[in-house]
Amino acid sequence: MSYSCNHRFICFVLGVVWFLCSAGISSVATAQIQLDRFYPPAVQIGQVSKLKAEGKFPKWPATIICEHDDLEITAGEKAGVLEITVPENTRPGIAWIRLHDDQSASDLLPIFIERESVQLESEPNNRISESNQTVLPILIAGKLEKSGDLDSYVVELTAGQTLVASLRANQILASPMDSILQLVDSRGNVVAQSDDVQGLDPQLVYKSNSNATFHVRVFAFPETPTGTIGFAGNPSYVYLLRLTTEPLLDHVLPLLIASDFTQKSHATGWNLPTKKKPLRWIGQNPVTSSLPGASGWHWHDLAPANSEFLFESKEESAVTASRLPLVFSGYLSQAGETDRIRFAVKSGQRYRASVYARRFGFELDSVLRLIDPVSGKELVRNDDLARNEYDAALEYKAASDGEVELQISDLVDNHGTRAAYSVLVQPVTPKVELTVAAGRFPLATDKPAEITISVKRSDGDASKVRIMAQGLPAGVSGTEAVSQAKGDSAKSVKLTLTCDSEVSAQGIFQIVGQRLDQDDKPMGEPISATYRIAKLFDRTRLWLSVTKE
Repeated sequence: MSYSCNHRFICFVLGVVWFLCSAGISSVATAQIQLDRFYPPAVQIGQVSKLKAEGKFPKWPATIICEHDDLEITAGEKAGVLEITVPENTRPGIAWIRLHDDQSASDLLPIFIERESVQLESEPNNRISESNQTVLPILIAGKLEKSGDLDSYVVELTAGQTLVASLRANQILASPMDSILQLVDSRGNVVAQSDDVQGLDPQLVYKSNSNATFHVRVFAFPETPTGTIGFAGNPSYVYLLRLTTEPLLDHVLPLLIASDFTQKSHATGWNLPTKKKPLRWIGQNPVTSSLPGASGWHWHDLAPANSEFLFESKEESAVTASRLPLVFSGYLSQAGETDRIRFAVKSGQRYRASVYARRFGFELDSVLRLIDPVSGKELVRNDDLARNEYDAALEYKAASDGEVELQISDLVDNHGTRAAYSVLVQPVTPKVELTVAAGRFPLATDKPAEITISVKRSDGDASKVRIMAQGLPAGVSGTEAVSQAKGDSAKSVKLTLTCDSEVSAQGIFQIVGQRLDQDDKPMGEPISATYRIAKLFDRTRLWLSVTKE
């Protein structure tokens, strides 16, 4: 009996060992890179900075892909450590970085390129008595790592100084937090508070009436509310806090610009000189603008080619456009303000006007009205694009040749410098959009990769669309697909990628569609499939990891 029990026990142990060894071998063979975030999420211009790529890296050093030509990045000896050299002439903005080995690749994640030095928060700093010391201007990288976490920083202000405390977390960094900024005095009394100024990110502006010591506090709730009441925390709650009393650029109008934009623009911020130096633009994705002598930067969407750019008038009369497409920009400076732009329309043509404001984090619940300027009759009105989408948009089919007036206002009378907007007005033409759910795809020699492409037709498009993969590595081939205007393929198609047995590669490819006429001849420009990163930006360059199995 004893022997039998011991025998069964030994067999059991051997079985467990065999299972664990097999599982270990399998996990090593299929281990994938996992890049969660960069910390700190910013580097300083003109400096060599070290940061940590947080995640899992089965093979180190990994290969580093940076979509910003100025930066020089090397992998450190310790897994996840990166050293980044930023030249003096680099402009502020965003750099997108990907890591890969010979088996897998990460998504693109952002880091910010800034003029200020970057200081890491130091724990403990929950209490006022524990506040981290600062020397302004400064950027502070921090984490609210656990439930109940609160970070505190001390700032010394003199009478007449304007402090700007601006936090980036949810917007662009995609930290899943809804953060709050508070400014408290030495007794803990709250003298200012901010929430949801740049999307879910706060921004606090305070002018001090005396020489005094204050404390800036950061805490957060989950981006998606839960049943828990209290301050939230998680290792993914990474933020970058800018504290300054010096010139700071907040934003630049127009919010949409052309790729070679050289026209008039409006820069807004705090402590800026009366005579502003020329703006500098950088054509990375997204395009960003900055102001020499000021910290901060702003990102822009691209406007259609040959757009006219106009600004609101402070006069009572409406501004008149000479052509379309049109980008009309301005501020609702006062409660109840309505800005106006007029443009010519042709009988039978449809037109669309779309507001860009909330997408950029501005405090505007926009309302668009299109009126007949002769009779004053309202032709069409809209105040929400869709549920929880507060950027208005409207369409209008002209009944006759003439002129119409577009009016923009705010539903609840928001106003001020953060009630900024750009409106894109253009004729409606048939359109096809292609999207994919991810930006990177694995392909094994013994397992084809199947990619689903969503197809969205709008504005009367009834064309067939031929869709294929382009820029594939040598030894990799892909099928083609045709999306018909009706039927099963109208809304989505699938492409299959296969490769030769000896292929191993990592690299960029694209999925491109071509609209076809009734004779199956190409018409219009090719259409690149896009995917979304950081909640805000659409990219067309996809990543393929080809491995031998």
